[in-house]
Amino acid sequence: MRTLKEEYTRKELANIFNELNISILAIPDHKIVHTKEDDMVKYWVLENCALITTSAWRNTQCATVGILVNKQTEKSLAEVSYVNMRIMVATFNRNPNTTVISNYAPVEGSVDCETHYNKLSETCNKIPKHHFLIECGDFNAHIGETDAPFTYHESTDSNDS
Repeated sequence: MRTLKEEYTRKELANIFNELNISILAIPDHKIVHTKEDDMVKYWVLENCALITTSAWRNTQCATVGILVNKQTEKSLAEVSYVNMRIMVATFNRNPNTTVISNYAPVEGSVDCETHYNKLSETCNKIPKHHFLIECGDFNAHIGETDAPFTYHESTDSNDS
């Protein structure tokens, strides 16, 4: 799906998510605009799961992230932290405690790229060492022909590390 703006796309995603029996899914660039300007994080109740999103802003090109969790995993959700539109942190009370970072990196060479990766590193470094850390999302990495067979890009960029 290219966007989750429409309710039917969110329902379709929830249906596939449930059919595949997935617990947690990071969603980069969902393009959902929250109705209230101060709503930085929003919870959407879907069929047997919950979608947690940061807000896109109207009339701007901006990145947004989200996390989809099943009902069982939602019960252990302890905290959701908004870092910025490109980074969200969800902490789960598990054994061990688990932290999931949903990330949507800018394209290499953009003015925001270095700032984003510094913020992502800072966010990761704040996670307690005893937590199981899962960092996922879209790093906008391009893998080139010298690093893998049958690639779309001719060369590898620095977002692959």
